[in-house]
Amino acid sequence: MENQDNALKRAGSGGVVKDDESSQSTVYKFEGPILRGFFSTQRKKNEAETQLPIFANRLGFNTNGLDDPDRNLLFKYIVEHHLNIAWYRKSIWKKVSSRFLFFFLTLALLFLIPVLLFIITNANWSWLRDILGNGGTDTTAAGITAVLTGLLGVHRSLSEWLNKRKLVGLFWKASADLKENLYAFEDTWGNPSKIKRDAQGLADDFKTALREEIKKAKAIVRAEKEQFYQNISPPTIDLHGELKKSQAQAKELMDLFIAPTAKKALAREQTESTIRGLEVRMAELDRRIFEKLKGLTAPGMLPDRQKQHEAVIQNLEEKRIAAEAEYTKMKEKMATL
Repeated sequence: MENQDNALKRAGSGGVVKDDESSQSTVYKFEGPILRGFFSTQRKKNEAETQLPIFANRLGFNTNGLDDPDRNLLFKYIVEHHLNIAWYRKSIWKKVSSRFLFFFLTLALLFLIPVLLFIITNANWSWLRDILGNGGTDTTAAGITAVLTGLLGVHRSLSEWLNKRKLVGLFWKASADLKENLYAFEDTWGNPSKIKRDAQGLADDFKTALREEIKKAKAIVRAEKEQFYQNISPPTIDLHGELKKSQAQAKELMDLFIAPTAKKALAREQTESTIRGLEVRMAELDRRIFEKLKGLTAPGMLPDRQKQHEAVIQNLEEKRIAAEAEYTKMKEKMATL
């Protein structure tokens, strides 16, 4: 900032007419408010033309009477420095704004997810059943878990992608390097006697310095671009892995923040579903045992075949006993809900 202040002081005393308009013209566009010229075209000659009088004022010389080659050389310098700095500034503002937007959306989700889960599950389930199906509380809870899984999966993927993008740091460094070179150049050449050769031309050593600074600026931008393309590649997303992790998180959130009444209704409905499944299983085992027993009474059955039937029947009866024990356990649990 010291170099910048020196340049401003120099512009104020180096032969610049001190009216209101010219005093404003000692500030580059990238040094003003961020929205000043935010939507203007960057790196174009018409943009460079707006910055040339300011650049000349800060160095303390007048651009009137310059021939086209000298003027074009100054335009190139401004394009590679001033307009690149303005572009980086605008890009940094956009990137930082998007990161802040993502940050505040994340904060909103941290607050809203628990609250909405509690409110939705504590309310009447009928309207949710109309949307997510008529399977009851269990189906509704599964639908909410699915929506929550997708939301968490998208958030996790975006977060990982943003964390891998180091573009703001690249832009900051390139912009800072260009500013450092610009202000150092202003300090070095802030003397009209060094710049003007005659009424229409610039001094040769000044033009040589301009060309050298243009090369340096291009090297800075080139280095930034090389790293930019290495960081801009989109990430590879493992859909199965991301959804599996997000589903586990969604189930944990449902268990933590679901309303007590809904949690009890969900447990009751899940228990009822288990009981119905056990009833169907026991009926199917009874049917198979009955068919096997009928097969034992078939005339002409060989002893080896009969032993095989008896072993199958014994296995089915063991399964039937285990299912009945589980059924009794679920009925007892149902009585407590």
